[in-house]
Amino acid sequence: MKHININFKLAFLALFSMALVACGGGGSSSSTTSGSTTTSNTTVSGTAAAGSPLDGATIVITDSTGALVGTTTAGADGSYAISFNPASFTAPYVISASGSLGGGAETFISFFPSAPSTGGPQTVNVTPVTHAIASRLSSTGNPQDLIDSIATQKSNITTSTISSIEAAFRAFLDSHLTSVGLTSNYNLVTSGYNSSFDKLLDNVKFDVSPSGVITASSSAGQAVNDLSASNTAPASGSTAVIAAGSNPSASDKTKIPTSPTSSAVIGIDALDPIRVSLDSCMQLPTASRATSSVCLQYITSNYKHDGKTLIQEFGANGSIDFTSAGNDGMVFKKPEILRQIDMTKDAEILQVRLTGLRKSDGTTREVVSIAKNNASGAGTGWKLVGNGRDFNTNVSATVTKRISQGLTTSRYESDLSLYIEDNASISYVKVNGGGLPSSGLFLRRRSGCDALTIVPPKSATTSVSSVSDLDGPTTTTNTSYPGQTIPCSTLYRLQVIKIIDGSDVTFTSNQWLQASPQKTNTEVLALNANDLYSFEITKTDNTKVTYWNRLRSKPMTANEIKNQVKFVDFTDATKAMMTSGGANFYSGGSAPKISWTTPQNTALPFKVSFFHPAGSDAISIPYGSASATVPCSDNTDCSGSNYVSTMGSSLTTSSQYIFELMTRNRYDLKILTQLVR
Repeated sequence: MKHININFKLAFLALFSMALVACGGGGSSSSTTSGSTTTSNTTVSGTAAAGSPLDGATIVITDSTGALVGTTTAGADGSYAISFNPASFTAPYVISASGSLGGGAETFISFFPSAPSTGGPQTVNVTPVTHAIASRLSSTGNPQDLIDSIATQKSNITTSTISSIEAAFRAFLDSHLTSVGLTSNYNLVTSGYNSSFDKLLDNVKFDVSPSGVITASSSAGQAVNDLSASNTAPASGSTAVIAAGSNPSASDKTKIPTSPTSSAVIGIDALDPIRVSLDSCMQLPTASRATSSVCLQYITSNYKHDGKTLIQEFGANGSIDFTSAGNDGMVFKKPEILRQIDMTKDAEILQVRLTGLRKSDGTTREVVSIAKNNASGAGTGWKLVGNGRDFNTNVSATVTKRISQGLTTSRYESDLSLYIEDNASISYVKVNGGGLPSSGLFLRRRSGCDALTIVPPKSATTSVSSVSDLDGPTTTTNTSYPGQTIPCSTLYRLQVIKIIDGSDVTFTSNQWLQASPQKTNTEVLALNANDLYSFEITKTDNTKVTYWNRLRSKPMTANEIKNQVKFVDFTDATKAMMTSGGANFYSGGSAPKISWTTPQNTALPFKVSFFHPAGSDAISIPYGSASATVPCSDNTDCSGSNYVSTMGSSLTTSSQYIFELMTRNRYDLKILTQLVR
């Protein structure tokens, strides 16, 4: 999502005069002054982690001129070490750690004002905490600008400034430091990384917007059991929103409480037996896994999550399929604690993410589920139990770059994604929450779409009391939006701006998919992580059930997206393919092979989709891929896995096709690059 802008001329000169030698730990770079028989190197080492280690992350150190000091790859535990000769470079220094975390991609920034004059190593960790501190060293609030604009930012990276800001964050976290067994003088940047600090990162989350707004939350402080269906909104939980340019205050501190004194702070290690069990499971023969105690010992027999039973979640309908040969040898990453649901002693409940890396194709598969302590009786330990819900619902902040191939205006969008997985027992859904119309938004099923689609009422004055009051799943005939096509879309646009000149875009179609008028910057910035959204589901038997979901990432303004988010780029060949048909849009035939380039340090796609008038198709891809073929499935444009060659013959220039690349960060901020015709 972020891009390191290295001065390659200076980097070349630096590299020409030094030898890079790999050594030790997670790997390192070391430099030797040209013509010298001895080295005058120092070593900077530390750990890149966010509770879970950034296993395999790319670690890069640059100096105040933008020169490349060294680069390496973090080890399995997130550790790294880079050796260099300080005489060849100019302090201060900035470190970036870029890699995958769960199923998402992240870049964290850290820093050090000067290298030790001799020896070392000097410890510099790279974590969400250092990233938050870096946002206060950056005059723009964007930690990445410490690298991209180092010439104007380097004067802020001083020993005294760092000391002052670090102390403010340490005071903010002092009760958390104590709760995990650390002393009050534990330095958040330079103290040795240990299991206690790892536990702190498991329980305290920092998310930094490109403009420098920090969202901090304690998972214990958010301990609200909101899994059950209810017509009444659950408690909101506690989140500290720290304004750009400000250090945490005493009042902010009260919003991220520690665990109750009667409870121990729970770390990821408590869940490690589940990870070990799943690892062992995937080494077994494919045919034996579905019934093996090795696979099932940490999953309750009455498991239910988002409508899926144990057999469905871990069978052919699930992302981690015990019965699939493609998952043979899958290796699971360290679990991630997303939120604490209940802090009752010895009956704690956690929302967790489990991510497996497939050996067969390098793609990841993940389950976000619920784990409960002593789920099957006293002393049984942690097991996966699921959330007990009958339907899969989700809300997430989304940033989008839409590249036009002639039909629409190229633009940036700040969106909310309102996701309800397709289910034949659902008639329609009403969603209410921040940023949405006061009357709510409505979604219904559409053939060929894998999720319910946002649709308008039949007229602006219609009071919706049944699905017949909503427009049909194909085209509209209402007086408000005559003749407009309803796409497979879960996105509601908060703000939209043109890519070229930054002015607002005025929609003339699909207006139910965007706020009108657009939300102001103030309104978008008022939406926060942990905000609640109600999903009132009307089933086909006319009974209703309401679930509550929370934003995990703060939405961005469109200008933040335009100026500070980095996107992958479609290749010219893919752009040409989008308009290859006789009607100047994709005309079908062989399944399209979509290709792209990824600028350095940009988040890597994990999913490629093709949206077209008959429906939508998608494929998961390995991290680091540069192309993918999207096969057709379950819609009227399919001819096997290919598309009918006449799919565009009866369509008009108002028909829309979209190639989409998707990535996300660890807070489920979705980052979309779309090629549109």
